[in-house]
Amino acid sequence: MDAGRAFNTYPLMAGRWVPEDYWDASLPGLRSLFENTAAVQWDHRMLAATTAVSALALWSWVRASAAPATAKRCMDLVAGVTAAQFALGVWTLLEYVPVPLGSAHQANALNLFTAVLLTLHTLRPSVPGALSVAIARVSAPVTAAAVAAVGVAVTTHR
Repeated sequence: MDAGRAFNTYPLMAGRWVPEDYWDASLPGLRSLFENTAAVQWDHRMLAATTAVSALALWSWVRASAAPATAKRCMDLVAGVTAAQFALGVWTLLEYVPVPLGSAHQANALNLFTAVLLTLHTLRPSVPGALSVAIARVSAPVTAAAVAAVGVAVTTHR
């Protein structure tokens, strides 16, 4: 698809906040959101922006809270890796997606995921409550079923 090479400006895409060809009526159903180059890049940009804003908000909240020092340090890591990920993404886009930058952006996504998992681990309660245990037992199969249903709907819709 090469969505990263279609619009090499930031924050605007072809001079607009939302690209003119965001919705492709020739694609059935919701496939335009996942198989249309303009939509894929716009969706990625929105995910990046909301992730960055959310990480910054959570970082400021944790820093001001009574969270343990370990959690605060982990949240510092999340904020730093998020900033690096956002900067790498924009830099990769502006440079027309060179392989080293694209690879660094993908690798840093794993760093961000790991930092978030570490932070969640430090914030977990030492003894889970009954509600947490019940939700954990139900959430995995429900999530798997939902993901499978969306996959079937997207691939079979014509």
